Amino acid sequence: MVETAQKLRPGAQDWFNFIAAGLNCNYQLNCILYLDCYIDKEVLAEAIRLLIREEPVLGSRFVIRDNEAYWEPRSDLSEKDFLSVIPAPDMEEEIRKFVNRPINEGVDPLFHVCVLRGNASDTLCIKISHSCADGRGTKDFTERLNEIYNLLASGQDVLVKRKTGVRDQKKLFHHIPAEKLAKSLFFDEGRERISCEFPYLNQKAEKGLSAFAVKYLPEEEFKRCRHFGKQYGATVNDLFVTALFRAIWSLDNLPEMKKTSIGCTVDLRQYIPEKTMNTICNLSSMFEIVVEKNTDAPFHETLKQVVKETKRLKELFLGADFPFIYEVLFRIGFEQMYRHIVQDRPEEEDKNSSPFIFSNIGVIGNGEMTWGPATVRRLFMTGPALNPPMSLFVAATYADVTALTFAYSKLSATETLVEAFLELVLEELKSLE
Repeated sequence: MVETAQKLRPGAQDWFNFIAAGLNCNYQLNCILYLDCYIDKEVLAEAIRLLIREEPVLGSRFVIRDNEAYWEPRSDLSEKDFLSVIPAPDMEEEIRKFVNRPINEGVDPLFHVCVLRGNASDTLCIKISHSCADGRGTKDFTERLNEIYNLLASGQDVLVKRKTGVRDQKKLFHHIPAEKLAKSLFFDEGRERISCEFPYLNQKAEKGLSAFAVKYLPEEEFKRCRHFGKQYGATVNDLFVTALFRAIWSLDNLPEMKKTSIGCTVDLRQYIPEKTMNTICNLSSMFEIVVEKNTDAPFHETLKQVVKETKRLKELFLGADFPFIYEVLFRIGFEQMYRHIVQDRPEEEDKNSSPFIFSNIGVIGNGEMTWGPATVRRLFMTGPALNPPMSLFVAATYADVTALTFAYSKLSATETLVEAFLELVLEELKSLE
């Protein structure tokens, strides 16, 4: 389609995530930042207005018409649609309400910023629809809003340039060799494994009925884990994946010495020389890590399996198959992509992909993050609450403290069950010397 002032060209993954939003409990991402004092509402409101001017998709709605779907800028949004300030005598309860409140895709604004005002400090809450941003996109939104806010708060001019026509993922394919893409497309054929699954109580889910749990890995233990990983050439991500494997093995009934899998998201921006699309967008995928279940092995033996597997997979540009397939469907039309996801994909997923997914958003902020005089004390991020048997565990790190979160259908799991699982993951990481 030709992009105009009335039609903003979407990306293929925007289409995918808009469709997926209708199939899951909720399909948004949240970033919750605990501040040590109050934030200036007027400065924040102006920062948001400037960010919408810079990223017009944020002030748009998703429109479907004649086998075409696109972003249409809205003229009906006022400040109350994207910013609210709410008294929070019970801060944690208000945070839960905010995170679990779903976005009605196609009707509601694509994001909302809420200041929860406590007795002596604020908590800044950011919610964004997955139809316009993935985990990295949510991180970029948060960091860019922070940058604009601080410029305004210090009395500096803010230069914003309207970004359009930059959500197209075709740029990605210019940097992936054709032979690597072909291997990625056919890599999983014939690869035997048993998918790990979170032990849900049932398979019930209903739009909007979600919950979440969060646990923290403290700074000293995070640093100890990182030091432990260096001995085995392991990344922080490898350590988290290893802990997840071992935690889920302690709960499942999968046979010993069988190949088991966990899905891991991958930020595809890493394949672009600039490592960025220079816009808030969706550009991610997933690949499976397959290791042999052995509950008797020590942590470092499982870790060595994970490190070996991830190094092999990275050489293959794994994850490139997802954007390629959906780029083809994108060019055919919205109806074809809808049919593929709603009718064809469930059977395909049963055979070929893990319902247990881990996403590491990475480090938020460049060191200590401030909003004017307010400093972020800690933060966490949540991903979508997927319908069972799917599950998505998210990690985000700030000031060397990692928050592990899991959003889920409150009809299929209890808070006790989910928190107990996250504790198992933390126990694995805290056991490292």
